[in-house]
Amino acid sequence: MDFYNIGYKEPMSQYGVYLIKDGWNDFGYYTLYNMYFVDESLNNHHIGLIKIGMFTGDNITRISDTFENLNESLYFSLGQDRDYYENLNKLGSKVRNDILDALKDIAKNLNLFEKVRALDVTQKSLLRGIKVFTVKDQFHRIAKGGVPLTPYQFSYRHFYNQNDSVVFEFEVEPDSMPPTNIHALIGSNGVGKTTIINEMIQSLVSSSTFGKQSNNFFNLDTQDSTTLFANTIFVSFSAFDNTPHFRSIVDEEKGVLYSYIGLKDSEIIDNENKDEIHEKYISKTPETLISEFIQSINDITNNKKLDNWKESISKLETDHLFKSLGLTNFDLKPVDELKQIFNKLSSGHKIILLTLTKLIEKVDEKSLVILDEPESHLHPPLLSAFIRALSDILISQNGVAIIATHSPVILQELPRSCVSIMNRNNTHSEVVRPKVETFGENVGTLTREVFGLEVTYSGFYRILEDLVEEGKGYDEIIKLFNGQLGIEARTTLRSILYYKE
Repeated sequence: MDFYNIGYKEPMSQYGVYLIKDGWNDFGYYTLYNMYFVDESLNNHHIGLIKIGMFTGDNITRISDTFENLNESLYFSLGQDRDYYENLNKLGSKVRNDILDALKDIAKNLNLFEKVRALDVTQKSLLRGIKVFTVKDQFHRIAKGGVPLTPYQFSYRHFYNQNDSVVFEFEVEPDSMPPTNIHALIGSNGVGKTTIINEMIQSLVSSSTFGKQSNNFFNLDTQDSTTLFANTIFVSFSAFDNTPHFRSIVDEEKGVLYSYIGLKDSEIIDNENKDEIHEKYISKTPETLISEFIQSINDITNNKKLDNWKESISKLETDHLFKSLGLTNFDLKPVDELKQIFNKLSSGHKIILLTLTKLIEKVDEKSLVILDEPESHLHPPLLSAFIRALSDILISQNGVAIIATHSPVILQELPRSCVSIMNRNNTHSEVVRPKVETFGENVGTLTREVFGLEVTYSGFYRILEDLVEEGKGYDEIIKLFNGQLGIEARTTLRSILYYKE
């Protein structure tokens, strides 16, 4: 097969692969090309972005105007996203293999990858914005003709004490309808949802507890916990968040292993004893949140993820404010304009925009995203849109999310198999699935059937129950409220009266 190194807007008129040089500067390296394939019927196929490095360490990659194979002693290459390898798969296995082999692709040839991974050009340019895990797992799988997504099952065991533990089971099935990559934990206040969320994080960021009687994730097939997730991202905008993990955890080889998205931060306190480190937890200022947003937008732009960001933001445009901002038409706006856009948003809109932006930046192949009560700052329609946008982000990267929630609006977006109800008394704990199907179910039904215990002892239910205890009947209570009872309240009132009789 012939390869052609051409300039922008030069014709692509015969069978072969066309590489168009991009002048993108990766910390002094110029390795980026845009690839097209012209088939035997002269149909043009856009394949995607590829970076070509050189063993010689040259800052500017130089290739011949035409060639059949790159010299393996001089060159190596890497596609820059999953779409690149998926588009090659669409051409058929022979064409895909011919192209990848000719370009000395390091995702397909992992032996070559190990030879070049430590080179400066690889670290600074070819792997910029791409994890080693992604190359060796996702890119390699697709480059060999595999499907982009794979099903996986895992569990989490939580010990309340030596005699009491519960197991949460999670299953992600690619291309399922409804999607199964978001799971919810629900339960009454005091059952320990936030504690379990924090201990889930602790089990993933620390290896010191593995193998003991401790809280751990496990692959249900292998009972292994070491390779489940590439990284963990915790999202919480609670002012009362008490997680001890506000700082990112980075491994030189594996990249960012843990990230926090939220309102809190920590600072090191000066201490005379240099052997001890003390931290003080503080709240981020509005200026800090704006800076995080700007920095994240820059990272997304630099890593060629802007189209992904626009696609996620478009899911929020059912909200009239987001639609009026015109963010999907965004194109490298000045920093001052970005700040103005962010500043004029309500707190809820700021939180959802920052969260989705940071998730686009940070979610990778097999990321685990943990969220603690995202409904606290979002009204129901925006919350539903956020859950759908989150699901799409996770599907694109074969990731999964676990959400601790009290919201029936979130349950509406999830199938019953993805909802875990936590029940606990003084001596016994259990995790069960809802009795009703939750996806697309009426909020009132979910409130009654899933959150029934909480509703029974709170809100309008308590008012109605007190009136029934006073001996009042249905018509009398309706009259007392001047007819101002909704359908759910009327249904509840009839149920209370029925069971009292």
